[in-house]
Amino acid sequence: MYKMKFNNFLYFNKKNFHMFILTAPEERHRENINLRKYEFGGRSVRRFYERFPIARILEDYLIMDAHKNNVPCIDNSSLKNSANKIISFISGIS
Repeated sequence: MYKMKFNNFLYFNKKNFHMFILTAPEERHRENINLRKYEFGGRSVRRFYERFPIARILEDYLIMDAHKNNVPCIDNSSLKNSANKIISFISGIS
């Protein structure tokens, strides 16, 4: 297998596909909605809060299905920690 350096990470010259489910505790998920209102130009977040229970049901289902299929679920409360966990998993350090 051909190896090359890519931004200080060992990169294998073959097709790689990794899938992760990024999760957040319910309270952090709610906080993210408030932060997003600025991303959407100050639009009302009412509709996000109205659909929040459905979003949580979907997330619970995706997590359950991910566990059944050995797909890693990573707590996305911290960008730095999430990125480190993903890099560790992909590089086989975990």
